[in-house]
Amino acid sequence: MLRSGRVAARRTVIELIAVGLAARVCLIAGTLLGKGISVQHYLLSSDAPSYVAVARALLTGVRPESAWHERVFLGWPMLIALPGALIGHEAAALWLAVLLAALVPVSSFALPDDRPVSLLLAVLTPTWLMHSSLGMGEPAFLALQLLALLAWSRGRPLQGSAWASAAMVVRPTAFFVWLAIALADLRAHRRPRLTLLVAPAAATGLVLLCNAALYSDPARQLHAYSGIPNIKAEHLAALQQLPGPDGHHGLPLLHVLATPFVIEVATWKVAFIWAHLAAVIAACAIGIRRRERSELERAMLLWALCSTAFIVSTGPYWGFHTFDRYVVWALPAYAYLVRDRLPRSTWMIAALGAVSFALALWSRLR
Repeated sequence: MLRSGRVAARRTVIELIAVGLAARVCLIAGTLLGKGISVQHYLLSSDAPSYVAVARALLTGVRPESAWHERVFLGWPMLIALPGALIGHEAAALWLAVLLAALVPVSSFALPDDRPVSLLLAVLTPTWLMHSSLGMGEPAFLALQLLALLAWSRGRPLQGSAWASAAMVVRPTAFFVWLAIALADLRAHRRPRLTLLVAPAAATGLVLLCNAALYSDPARQLHAYSGIPNIKAEHLAALQQLPGPDGHHGLPLLHVLATPFVIEVATWKVAFIWAHLAAVIAACAIGIRRRERSELERAMLLWALCSTAFIVSTGPYWGFHTFDRYVVWALPAYAYLVRDRLPRSTWMIAALGAVSFALALWSRLR
């Protein structure tokens, strides 16, 4: 019985990797062939050029030519810097992201051993499928956070803290996962363990030192996001009519709800973004209403609640237009909280995956 269970688990892992890789390779190939463009041109529609520029800067010690590139966090450029020196940084960003994206559902499967949820994470949402095929940092970000939860769930909280801290270098909001691990450890031991602070302190120190050496500004990314980056003047003027602080953050729910009433937005885009908003609020509500929770459910709920509070408070323009991307940052947590309400049939999952792929490809080709 145990042997057959292991064989079934291996088959599921192979299935998840194959589906994840196939969906993304087909999306990349379909876009390149459909638009007749090169890989370099393909990546221009994402943040990948900024990650590539910073990765090269880390190797050479020379700041990127454009200050716009300096807004990206250092974790993903660090991961692609050395492979990029061997195969080219554009290729390293693209294909390492694809490989890590295929490992995200595998890491999810290793946590609750739920094949349907993990299979859905291989192909949903369209935004996750698209952004994980554009050489950006989301696959590494999710994979590291899931590895953190996996290590913690197997009784290795210090290792979990280390993985979560590595994810914080990719994007600081991985702090929410580290916090979930730290609070669970506090409940288990009835006292705080300072050893859990070693990894995040080291990660923070690494980022500050690298920023100081490269940019002469230890908090370069935070300063870059203290303003409102890369927004057309007419949009900025319209959005500044709304209340709230200047910068990349604003009042909760303000921009994700009010933006379509201030600037012109396509109807499909409004429906798409608000559907994501409704989905994350519903997932959090379902998690809160559950009366009895395992430690893993507590961790997932905290991750989802903290991430939701953060992304609904993002500021002008991007708080609406890239809200679907922000949802990806805690996608495994949302999926876990609503796992009892997700389809279990392989055929239904395949149909949803096909729709997700079609929407992602349409977005790339339009």
